[in-house]
Amino acid sequence: MKRHWVLAVAAAAAALALPAKADTLREQAAQQFQAIPSILPAVHNNPITKAKIDLGRALFFDPRLSASGVFSCNSCHNLATGGDDNLETSIGHGWQKGPRNSPTVLNSVLNQAQFWCNPQEHMAL
Repeated sequence: MKRHWVLAVAAAAAALALPAKADTLREQAAQQFQAIPSILPAVHNNPITKAKIDLGRALFFDPRLSASGVFSCNSCHNLATGGDDNLETSIGHGWQKGPRNSPTVLNSVLNQAQFWCNPQEHMAL
């Protein structure tokens, strides 16, 4: 009986501490990250048009652009699964396993770099 009481008190204390930890984590995240803008950034002298959107969609889903004619961009960057393939490392032509996973393409227009690494870390590899 005493053990149950101790466990109940410990659980209650942990539950009371959760909001404070969540607030701290939220504050740390707010210092490092910004909200995703509601309007896409404009590219200088390259307006977004319906024709460009349609062309991009057609190219993204067209497997004829790959070396084997089997894979489209959507094969690895599947929009139905979060813009990636949900694999530890991606599968490529000839069913070869790649060295890394496919990053999501969702909101990638906001990326400043892809596969960026610290030069000092890179030198240690």
